[in-house]
Amino acid sequence: MKSFFTLFFLIGLTGVAVAQQDESIKRTYSIDWRSNVVLNGEDRLNFTNCFYKQDSKMPYFSTGLPLADITKVAEVSIENPVYEPLISNNTIDASSEILPETKLSYFKGKPSLYIEFVPVRKNAVTGQTEKLVAFNLKVTSGQQSQKIGAVSTQVYAANSVLASGEWYKISVTEDGVYKITYSFLKDHLKIDLSASSPQSFRLFGNGGGILPLLNSQFRYDDLQENAVFVNDGGTAGKWDDQDYVLFYGQSPVQWYYNSSQNRYYHQANYYSDSTFYFITFNGGTGNPKRIQQSASLSVTPDFVVNSFDDYQYHELDKTNFVKSGREFYGESFDINLNQTFSFNFPNILQQTVTIKTVFAGHSPGVTSSASARYQNITLFSGTYTTGSQYTDDYAMERTTTSTFLPSAGDVVNIDFTFTPANTECIGFLNYIELLAKRALTFAGNGTTDQMFFRSMESSGLGKTAQFNIASAPASMTVWNITDRINVRQQLHNNGSYITQVDSTQQFIAFGGNNFLTPGAIGAVANQNLHSLPQADLIIVTHPLFEDQANRIADMHRTLDNMSVNVVRTDLIYNEYSSGAQDIAGIRNFVKMLYDRGINNGTEPKYLLLFGDGSYDNKYRRPNNTNFIPTFESENSYSFLSSFVADDFYGLMDDNEGLCSSNEKIDIGVGRIIAQNISEAKTVTDKTIQYASLPQNSGCPGCDGSGGTLGDWRNVVTFIADDEDGPIHVPPAESFANYLNTNHKTYNVDKIYLDAYKQISTPAGQRYPDVNDAINKRVNKGSLIINYVGHGGETGWAEERVLTNDDINSWTNINKLPVFITATCEFSRWDDPARTSSGEKILLSATGGGVALFSTTRLVFASSNEVLNRALIKFMFDDPTYRLGDIMVASKTDPGNLNLNTRNFSLLGDPALRLHYPKFNIEATQINTQPIIALNDTLSSLEKVTIAGRIVKGGQLQSDFNGFMYPTVYDKASSITMLRNDASSPNITFKLQKNILYKGKATVKNGEWSFTFIVPKDISYQFGLGKLSFYAENGVEDGAGYFDSIVVGGSSANIISETDGPGIKLYLNDERFAFGGTTNEKPTIVCLLSDSTGINTVGNGVGHDITAIIDGKVDPVYVLNDYYEADLDSYSSGRVAYPLSKLSEGRHTLKVKAWDILNNSSEAYTEFVVASDASLALKHVLNYPNPFTTHTQFTFEYNKPCEDLEVQVQIFTISGKLVKTISKKIITPGTRIDDLTWDGRDDFGDRIGRGVYIYRVKLNTADESASETQKLVILK
Repeated sequence: MKSFFTLFFLIGLTGVAVAQQDESIKRTYSIDWRSNVVLNGEDRLNFTNCFYKQDSKMPYFSTGLPLADITKVAEVSIENPVYEPLISNNTIDASSEILPETKLSYFKGKPSLYIEFVPVRKNAVTGQTEKLVAFNLKVTSGQQSQKIGAVSTQVYAANSVLASGEWYKISVTEDGVYKITYSFLKDHLKIDLSASSPQSFRLFGNGGGILPLLNSQFRYDDLQENAVFVNDGGTAGKWDDQDYVLFYGQSPVQWYYNSSQNRYYHQANYYSDSTFYFITFNGGTGNPKRIQQSASLSVTPDFVVNSFDDYQYHELDKTNFVKSGREFYGESFDINLNQTFSFNFPNILQQTVTIKTVFAGHSPGVTSSASARYQNITLFSGTYTTGSQYTDDYAMERTTTSTFLPSAGDVVNIDFTFTPANTECIGFLNYIELLAKRALTFAGNGTTDQMFFRSMESSGLGKTAQFNIASAPASMTVWNITDRINVRQQLHNNGSYITQVDSTQQFIAFGGNNFLTPGAIGAVANQNLHSLPQADLIIVTHPLFEDQANRIADMHRTLDNMSVNVVRTDLIYNEYSSGAQDIAGIRNFVKMLYDRGINNGTEPKYLLLFGDGSYDNKYRRPNNTNFIPTFESENSYSFLSSFVADDFYGLMDDNEGLCSSNEKIDIGVGRIIAQNISEAKTVTDKTIQYASLPQNSGCPGCDGSGGTLGDWRNVVTFIADDEDGPIHVPPAESFANYLNTNHKTYNVDKIYLDAYKQISTPAGQRYPDVNDAINKRVNKGSLIINYVGHGGETGWAEERVLTNDDINSWTNINKLPVFITATCEFSRWDDPARTSSGEKILLSATGGGVALFSTTRLVFASSNEVLNRALIKFMFDDPTYRLGDIMVASKTDPGNLNLNTRNFSLLGDPALRLHYPKFNIEATQINTQPIIALNDTLSSLEKVTIAGRIVKGGQLQSDFNGFMYPTVYDKASSITMLRNDASSPNITFKLQKNILYKGKATVKNGEWSFTFIVPKDISYQFGLGKLSFYAENGVEDGAGYFDSIVVGGSSANIISETDGPGIKLYLNDERFAFGGTTNEKPTIVCLLSDSTGINTVGNGVGHDITAIIDGKVDPVYVLNDYYEADLDSYSSGRVAYPLSKLSEGRHTLKVKAWDILNNSSEAYTEFVVASDASLALKHVLNYPNPFTTHTQFTFEYNKPCEDLEVQVQIFTISGKLVKTISKKIITPGTRIDDLTWDGRDDFGDRIGRGVYIYRVKLNTADESASETQKLVILK
């Protein structure tokens, strides 16, 4: 068993619906129990697609079911259960009855039922612990009504206040009263105040703190006007030095009251260190809002308040344990094991202080301890033990709430001690909260003369309270800040006043001498996202990438007739999160459009996030990639339970927003993980090229057969890891079988590791042939590449069958697949310190992929299989689906309602559609006779003509004129795994890979035909072959197949011919000359011809088209799959086989080919490899030389397929320039021989006889090379 990437466990859960006459819903399930797994050092029960909760060691089953009556509370029962004894070495605490837990789950406003439970019980009769293996779930409607809550009650403004007027943005970082002066407005915000009055001043903002994640929780829609105090102290109606504004500003960190615990708690802000407000003098409506006064009540109070509740916290954000999750931890206890934290509470009373501490310990395989004390009082003491496997939690966290009585004095010191078991162990403080009682005596906070106070016990409906502030200065002002938008001034008499206290009231008292000063951000342009029209696609982009986002938007508008809104993040924050970065602000903006359109079908279908994200949603890490913020799980210490999920942005229904397992995404969300403009342009270019009309570079040999069209679109590739029993290959086989059964147009390729030879290297076991097979398949093209197996951020499998070097070598820019990677954290895109392999695939400028359905964290193979199966199903069952639709359908499938699916992200454009063929291709005749299933046989040496047509909806497409690319396959081969490792499964699988003929035929008026001779090397036993077709007309394409044709036996046709094929051998292109120069990655170009055809079957031993370099028989390059017959010919064709990583220097190349009668020929050439590292220019000459009327310049270089500027300058012996010849070229070859000169100067005059000097200069985008030679002109 492997020690690397060992997290995967196979699943196999089934559910069958059963119709019920009583309108209840019943489904039948079976659970496939598997071997136990070890998590956090503990042996745990395991079954297919189970999941584990943080507070439980038992596996959970989950599913979703529709509701029979959505107005009634659903009742769920387990019927017809089948149990088996559960044998376990661990003590299992199980109840005698399995009780399903249920929650409502919504999809586009329609409710269903989410069900979960632990399928284990203790038999009440025998006492035996049993596991549930089969059962029915029955859902019926109960008697009690339920509130569904499917329709949003949020009211949205038609226009934002920012739509008109002049606006300026300011920031604050702490709670308090802020002062805005004349000089601040004029000098810092650069506002021209000559035309405005202090009385026209307005302040807008929604206060501090993060926005609620749940859609159902209250949040302000647009910016709210805040009540402020304006002092117009100089000339009335004019701004001058005596004028100022006071307002209450809130910290981005806020305190909230927990009624169930009767205590306050602080809420860190994960997205912003500032709160923002907006100033205007001519924006908004109505009269400017001012702070109003509240007089003291003349009643007998219910409460007299002489003390108040105060709170403080200590929290630093320094360390994220696993580069995941929203929680950052503070001080580390490794060198300094004893640390003291001081809190100052002026006039603290000797009454109960409540303290909450959150402390974490990393203690792999051993037990460490930590404690906290106040003086001699132990506040908490706990032990910490963590696992030592890579899947185990990095740290163990303990949360403790305790109390103590403080001694006299304002300072409270809390002492923490960490006792490590060894030097590997480290303790970390998360935060400390203190709640204390203080005498209601006026005291500043050290930097300002401001004091916050409130009284939790002095409130109640209809109640009043008298607050008595001792030592109140004569200048003291009291503001009631309970409603942060509508602050009121509380009038008092020497610090005493009576007020209504229906709920706990928050106050601030200030002496008026020391105010806080806001920060100046600057002017804000008018904007009005609230007035945007409905759109199919929303692109939320970081401002840096706005131009590229607009390019994608224009593409969809033009090609798909799609409505698109492109919106910058900074504009969203201004209207929906009061100017601060906040993930809920982006979500709320999208939800506004969703709510407006869900009832009429105009809701957004797709959301593209344009910009990379980071687990650090602020800027604590160097070189951070926080362009569009991320939803990170609350858990930040578990490699298994912590996750990042762009699903958050697609959870649109009112009861959603926490990324819980029962929440279903409503729109397809994708992300382009660009970190700079270059990357953004690269992905945009690839996306547009993929979606647009076929393009080519003008150099067919450089762009992969001249454009994006090609029969590679008919190929789907499955790659499976070795070992681990049935975890990898059987799922891949099931996916392949699904296509082979239901979507036979596609040709399945399989690269299963254990079918290849494994070798030992100093770095470990390797499969070099697998690396080669993957690289070749990528470069040849595949519509989908689906990997199942172990993996990580830098590649696939323990044997490193895919590495970053492999990805960087791909040149498939016109054959971009969509990748599905059912493996661990292959596309971990939120780590700014590393660009994962999955990201590199999307960001590659020379190829890679156009999109990925890929994993971002450690995942369970069992759950991966279920999601992967859904992806394949929805990808091919409905060709109208776009990538976002596929993700939504897969993740909302009942089998995928678990947190594992949150670890899958769509990297790429969610509105992109796969290259599904527009037309169908039918074979209608064989040898002029109607084609009949199982009635036609292709026999050895038989000459066959197959004809057919291009159709749509069964109708001939008579206006289709182009080319059809047929591939005729022999029967499927049986391949048996080599079992390189003991734990690899003993499996034999089928693969239809042997090609009898691959050609190119003309399509005229929708009809086509091609002819070939069946090779001698077919497998003679009779069986079903396959005819695969692909056609294109330069704009559109079609595909088809016929798989009911028999291949086998031999024909009576006798062909007598003993000559081998004609072979012309080149490197890169046909201008190559023997001994010429190439780059390190040349292409073998081989032109083959034979009257009978070329053998590419691969069945006969030694009858392959092969290439040998430098006389080495290992490796032998097999070129069969790279041969394609010429247009409407079976007797000639071309091989274009890419080589890679050749060493510098001279090499030899020998190619051997066979005709279909097994006659062979060989061809030989030599070439010199020049390093690709720098531009090289060699073999510069002109011919003829000397010359009279014209000469031709020839040279070789090492940068094929790059834009090249060539310049030839001719000089006299004295150095005078007489002629310049310039040309821009791009060619797959490395030899240029088409630059000619007629002996005339730049003015068209013939120059005299004699000796001249010429210089050939090559320029690429970033380098140049030149060489000088002589020529002679004769008269």
